[in-house]
Amino acid sequence: LSRNHVALEAIYRTSWIAGQVVDTVAEDMTKEGISMYSTMSPDHVQKLQSKMTELAIWRSLCSCLKWSRLYGGAIAVILTEGADYSTPLDISKIGKKAFKGLVVFDRWQIEPSYNDLVTELCPDIGAPKYYQILAGMETMGAIKVHYSRIIRFDGIEMPYYQKKMDNLWGMSVIER
Repeated sequence: LSRNHVALEAIYRTSWIAGQVVDTVAEDMTKEGISMYSTMSPDHVQKLQSKMTELAIWRSLCSCLKWSRLYGGAIAVILTEGADYSTPLDISKIGKKAFKGLVVFDRWQIEPSYNDLVTELCPDIGAPKYYQILAGMETMGAIKVHYSRIIRFDGIEMPYYQKKMDNLWGMSVIER
């Protein structure tokens, strides 16, 4: 079922139970934001929290979580002004006010580089190195994005060979 996005969408749209299963966890995880414990002044923390709200960070993360739960995977691309998305993210080169938020794509809107995987010893080893946004997408269509510029959420984790059969994505919560 995780491989049939049309069926998943029909179930999501017509079953309030399926809608609750997909939406509730994501909404509960993102509705309150986060508590920040920092050496920054309370004013700086408040400004940061306000900016995160202004840039719709929580709404974007909620959407990414929902679509990963529904489809088995989704990504949020980190938007920075003037970026070459095909190169690794270098935080030291992001200027003041250059971060513009996140844009979300579900697993059916992107083409991961299945034959070009991360080989560096890091938590992302074995994951696709690049994600090609499909040309038909209204936002960022036909853009190649390096894995360091995304936040990736997988659905339910599957055994290795099952994950491989699902193009390295997880399983929809609806399927289970």
